[in-house]
Amino acid sequence: MFISKTNYHDGLVVILLCTYNGDRFLIDQLSSIEAQDYKNWIVIVSDDGSNDNTLPILNHYKLKWPDGKLQIRNGPQNGFCTNFLTLACDKEIKGDFYAFCDQDDIWKDSKLSFAVKSIINCNISINTPILYCGRTFYLTENELDITLSPLHSSFKSFNNAIIQSIAGANTMVFNHSAKIILEKFGVQDVPSHDWWLYLIITGVEGHIIYDSSPQVYYRQHSNSLVGGNVKFFDKLKRLLMIFNRRLYNWRLKNTSALIININYLSERNKIITKLLYTFHNNGVLIRFLIIIKYKIFRQSKFQTFLLFLFIFFNII
Repeated sequence: MFISKTNYHDGLVVILLCTYNGDRFLIDQLSSIEAQDYKNWIVIVSDDGSNDNTLPILNHYKLKWPDGKLQIRNGPQNGFCTNFLTLACDKEIKGDFYAFCDQDDIWKDSKLSFAVKSIINCNISINTPILYCGRTFYLTENELDITLSPLHSSFKSFNNAIIQSIAGANTMVFNHSAKIILEKFGVQDVPSHDWWLYLIITGVEGHIIYDSSPQVYYRQHSNSLVGGNVKFFDKLKRLLMIFNRRLYNWRLKNTSALIININYLSERNKIITKLLYTFHNNGVLIRFLIIIKYKIFRQSKFQTFLLFLFIFFNII
């Protein structure tokens, strides 16, 4: 068990890092964590059975850093999402703030300090679940090409979360009240831990901070589990995912997991969840009316237009 400092402004940040055969870029990520200007952090690593040099690298940093600064455990070996949620739902892991961390990114030196300051300065009670997230710099494997992830400027709410994820987990920092919500919902079979966290925090009427200033370099490479969505072919790939019903299956997984935990949701969000869970049992007119009445939307007007188009063809 980890005991955080009583001063919330200098609270303990627990960095939740999941690894699997990540030796190519792991040193860069660990070095960027080491360089943080916010110093009150620890790293808990869950390794999912790496057979490359990932564990030797981790053990090197474990010896290099002060005692207790980096801890290593065995992961459940059931995919990246389960690995992250298993860490996040562990009641023995305690801090004031928590940060999801991928093995192959690079953090700006100010990432943690900026996130913690944003959470504190939002002037909301620490008893409210608060999630900080935002944009990223997309970085190519050779670090020669940097682009920005899309800017999601519309309101962040359950009406949006039920149909769209807005930020990568590598940008996410959340307070202890948000972790308690994760623990209550438990490890679920959902598409991604970042979308799930956005869903449940808005589902219980928590607070979302979306940062338009990137604090993470998100490395795009051949082994990336989740790609970006900036270039034309990336967007085309996402569009094809809709037509092959992959996003439909993801939405169904999310709503199924919400149904299991529906008593934790606000009353209005319970209704939305039930309606989206049985969405395809209705005719097209009823589906349109549900979307309009409960103001379910995506982050741009064009994407919302496409949402109605896909509802018409019954593919989302």
